[in-house]
Amino acid sequence: MEAIFCAINSKYIHTCLAAHILINHIDKNIFKVDLLQYSINDETDIVLKNIMQSKADIYMFSVYIFNVEFIKKIISKLKKINPACKIILGGPEVSFGSADFLKDNPSTDIIILGEGELILNKLLTAITNNNGFDRINNIVYRQGNEIISTDKTDELINMNDIIFPYNLDNIKCFKNKIMYYESSRGCPYSCAYCMSANDKHLRYKSLEKVFDELTFFIENKVPIIKFTDRTFNADDVRAQKIWQFILENNDCTTFHFEISADILSEDSVSLLNKMPPHYVQLEAGVQSAKQQTLKAVNRKTDLNNLEHNLMRLTEANNMHIHTDLIAGLPYESYDDFKSSFNFV
Repeated sequence: MEAIFCAINSKYIHTCLAAHILINHIDKNIFKVDLLQYSINDETDIVLKNIMQSKADIYMFSVYIFNVEFIKKIISKLKKINPACKIILGGPEVSFGSADFLKDNPSTDIIILGEGELILNKLLTAITNNNGFDRINNIVYRQGNEIISTDKTDELINMNDIIFPYNLDNIKCFKNKIMYYESSRGCPYSCAYCMSANDKHLRYKSLEKVFDELTFFIENKVPIIKFTDRTFNADDVRAQKIWQFILENNDCTTFHFEISADILSEDSVSLLNKMPPHYVQLEAGVQSAKQQTLKAVNRKTDLNNLEHNLMRLTEANNMHIHTDLIAGLPYESYDDFKSSFNFV
């Protein structure tokens, strides 16, 4: 059987880290799997035509908030044209309320709830051998008119077992595109508006593995690497070691980190201020400057620390820093939002 992993990105310059990692974890000795990449700015009919040319038996999509509506349109038409194909979805936008998603979207056959690295080979084997799915944990699937959920477990991949998706053979394919990298999964916080709050298992790759993989980017002069770690500096000491490695070994790559600015230590701020220009760029979520609002969404932020650290970081004028606000949070009026805007 042939399978297609169809990555739908938000822009042409973006890439889908999940797709590249999962493709590497599929047993190529058993399954023929190809990766096709598009963006939500492409015409759905053109994307559909290209996908159909593969004549695959199985189509897989990683679903996010920015591409869910686009994917719904694609798979609805895809199923009408090829009703025998299997459509598998995964990702944060379908991992919760999965049974309802299947009911509302009859073109979807299976939704993966857990980490795909541990599930895909089992799932593809079951489909190939025409076996049932009841012994595969962490999935929701359609069987006739019935929606079935298998046992939900906390099976998690060891971060050091994740196959590095980049190599000398495929690095040229990423020219003029943003490349993504993860050194951890999970988040220690419980912000009500964020899907990451549902993953409490904060796990890290070993520093040895991280340094080895960052060296690949540096040696190949990759322009920019965006870390997908939800709160990169949750472990301040570990963050400092990675930043120190970049300071000592980097050449021309910009590394992007999403941080909680209020928990930065003085040592971390001092280290970041030593960086040569463009070695690092930071994304610091503020969300709101109103304490009542932050409390309502379970966002733990010391605004005084956040202000102090961000002001310190701007002193060196050596990196791009951008902050985030969310409009429409509880208890925040239009005037409150203006105050938050003025704060940042």
